[in-house]
Amino acid sequence: MEKKMQFNEAADEEWPICPHCRKELRELKHRKRGWLVTLTVFWCPHCRCLLSTSATFNG
Repeated sequence: MEKKMQFNEAADEEWPICPHCRKELRELKHRKRGWLVTLTVFWCPHCRCLLSTSATFNG
């Protein structure tokens, strides 16, 4: 059966690019809120556009 996706480790000089402002993302800003369920949001430090959210159950 053929693989549908490959994962390759990035080189040291490769960095992701923000899909909104197109700048290199060498850092991400994040904020966590909650106790039983923690909601974490991640955004671009350059343009402050939301990039991702994550919810984690802490029970």
